[in-house]
Amino acid sequence: MIHNALGFECGPRNPWVNAPFAWYVTFYVCWLPIAPIVLRLCSTKYAVVDVLVYAVVTFAWAGMTTNDNFMYPLSFAIAGVLAAKYNWLNWLGALMARCNVVVPLAILVAAIVVRDKSWGLSRGLWLMLESTLTILWIVCCLTVIKKAESRFNRVGRCLASILMFLGALSMPMWFLHGLFFTQLPLQWLLYAPRLSVLVLLWGVLLIVPPSMGVMWLQGKIWKK
Repeated sequence: MIHNALGFECGPRNPWVNAPFAWYVTFYVCWLPIAPIVLRLCSTKYAVVDVLVYAVVTFAWAGMTTNDNFMYPLSFAIAGVLAAKYNWLNWLGALMARCNVVVPLAILVAAIVVRDKSWGLSRGLWLMLESTLTILWIVCCLTVIKKAESRFNRVGRCLASILMFLGALSMPMWFLHGLFFTQLPLQWLLYAPRLSVLVLLWGVLLIVPPSMGVMWLQGKIWKK
């Protein structure tokens, strides 16, 4: 139980449907001592220099280890640090807002195609591309939602409200999804609809109530 809580020994012992659970706990434990070093490396005043540092760290680490459960989120964590530091999300959002809705929709489609065709790249280059596509995907999705909200009024506002609600619960939903997605006793309940789209929607409905409970408990603890 202790090993599983820390992420040092986790995952199904049987051929279950999904990947081993709680790998991200190991990453978080390792990220705590690494974060100050990464922040120090990315503390220059020039975005180009920081991106080069990011590339060097990503390629060097990709060459030293094959543990994607650590390398994958590490690359995203560094990209997130840079995106926050240089306000890339807001900058891209303002740029997309001036474009016709066709532009972000085209970028979304292109991102899917590029990612699908990128598996032959080296691990370092693939990780950097994945991080870049993720940033583009987030911004373009938000842009399409905002444009739909302004154009279709009630439907757009409803869609925006649902996504904002799920976004606020995204962290506990991510932590708790393994209760249904990777735990054998409850998998039958999740996969009962059989059709993949329905499984996804049903899974969201299953995870939202316990996630709201976790957020409520977290709020109580923080108030103390």
